[in-house]
Amino acid sequence: MSKENVMFEHKTMDERQIFKISGKLQYGSTQNIKESLLHHVDNEIKHFVFDLTNITYIDSTGMGLFVTFMKHLNNPKNHIVLVIEDTFITELFKIAKLDTIFKLSNSLEDAINKQTIANHK
Repeated sequence: MSKENVMFEHKTMDERQIFKISGKLQYGSTQNIKESLLHHVDNEIKHFVFDLTNITYIDSTGMGLFVTFMKHLNNPKNHIVLVIEDTFITELFKIAKLDTIFKLSNSLEDAINKQTIANHK
């Protein structure tokens, strides 16, 4: 799905749901992504990965999308990992203190490993 310079893809792999969002995640595009995300979420799955490696820009409404997703799940046992390669975008999440709510990773492989470890605790 492509809307206003943003792309959304999803797949289920090894008991986790992976959402890939690419482009500019900003005011004007987040509503369409939120609707797609909530439509495709599998509430039976407890592990979620957001692959944001191809995000080129994000604003506060874009970051709020992940908080909305977490609130929609409404289950503290869910594990959510955000994969962010861009150091500037990672810093934005840290400044907003979202790294205290979500696990941040710089690679998809690392994100899957973090969830595997969390699953065995």
